[in-house]
Amino acid sequence: MTMGIKQFKECLLLYGADLERWPAEVILAAEEAVARSETCRRLRDEYAAFERTLKARRFEAPSADLKARIIRAALSRPRMPVSLLGFLAECFADFPVPKPAFAVALMLVIGLMIGLLAPRSPSVAPPDPARVQAFLYDDGEVL
Repeated sequence: MTMGIKQFKECLLLYGADLERWPAEVILAAEEAVARSETCRRLRDEYAAFERTLKARRFEAPSADLKARIIRAALSRPRMPVSLLGFLAECFADFPVPKPAFAVALMLVIGLMIGLLAPRSPSVAPPDPARVQAFLYDDGEVL
């Protein structure tokens, strides 16, 4: 069985740079690929260096005053007034929205609010019994 570069990369990501930890059915093909291909050797060496870097990295404990610094930073932020515009500004603060799109979104929200909050009156007048009879009876005949 021969192993191509693509398959070698996949196995490298699955099993790591140490070929001895690979499944027995692909070890021989992987060793042949490394022996005949400079690309496979380079990939294995790069991945081995990456694994060494990951293993050498240590967890850094947080400083003793981390909690206090987070709370201080949160309290020092200016408070935005509670309003619809303030709320929308905070919602869109983290997203790069172009000015025209923001204006369209704002007009849409304002239109929805007007539509929901405006007093409603029936748009259709109740039917006039005389007109209903005139519609149903044309020249004395029932339609």
